Amino acid sequence: MRNIVEVEKFVNSPIGNVWRVITDLDHSPQILSSVTRVERLTEGSFRVGMRWRETRKLLGKEATEEMWVSAMEVPGRIVITSEDGGVRYVSEIHLTEVNGGTDVVYTFSAELPELHGLRKLVSNTLGYLGAAITKRMISQDLDDIARAATAAH
Repeated sequence: MRNIVEVEKFVNSPIGNVWRVITDLDHSPQILSSVTRVERLTEGSFRVGMRWRETRKLLGKEATEEMWVSAMEVPGRIVITSEDGGVRYVSEIHLTEVNGGTDVVYTFSAELPELHGLRKLVSNTLGYLGAAITKRMISQDLDDIARAATAAH
């Protein structure tokens, strides 16, 4: 079972600025309003295989997830993966240059183990609420990224 949320935003800044903001792991707590802390687990530049722990405040509570870059094409695509409780989370960000600005498409998916009966019904019901919360969080992240990339312009 797979749940998918997609959010698109035009950023009035060149693709290079948007790419630098998205890949600036060390400053993400200053860029993304919901990120409170980042702990690098891999040193060096932002690249495939890089790992970190990211703490976010969501619905008044902090949650920490270990994440890693699972694919990347500079400067147009990043795939970030994490796993928790048997669920695999994949965030894919596509950047396309458009008239001096950047079109950003952020796709988030959660791959759940096969569920049956009441567990499936509960999961489907909670999935709609989770999708709405996730869409709001991604939209806020994209607004924060746009603000930082535009300021760097």
